[in-house]
Amino acid sequence: MKGQLINPLTGAFRLSDSFAITTAAQPDDLMRFFGKDALQESIYQKGCWYTLQKREIAGLYFKFCFYFTSARRLKNLRFEVDESQAEREPWASNHLFETQWIAGQVGDTSNFVWDLTQAGRQYHLSFDWGTIGVYYDFKNGTFESLLSYRSE
Repeated sequence: MKGQLINPLTGAFRLSDSFAITTAAQPDDLMRFFGKDALQESIYQKGCWYTLQKREIAGLYFKFCFYFTSARRLKNLRFEVDESQAEREPWASNHLFETQWIAGQVGDTSNFVWDLTQAGRQYHLSFDWGTIGVYYDFKNGTFESLLSYRSE
């Protein structure tokens, strides 16, 4: 599978030629595609996270966390993207690569530059379907890439 994985018009995240994550995705869809044993489930009062360890997709390695509301609606997915299969240290970041990768996926030509001396600095893009970006947490010094769908 080659080419664009994120559709900037719909927010669909293509995981293979035959399967894409959309707002219509259900936990059972993930289990059928990845296998039940590949997903780690974490249940909370207001929803449930499904974590998937690194998988190769289109020549890159992705780690995903899918968040479903208590109504079983996909709200967002956190992801890490790397050029290597090696796991990174928990505090390590690939925010520059992830920022450039997201920009390329959605056609953003703003040439965003990280300046960590400015509070609240983050790479954030808004679309009709929701948002996507790389976010910096100043409290613990970590980054996360996040695709969020708008509530209907």
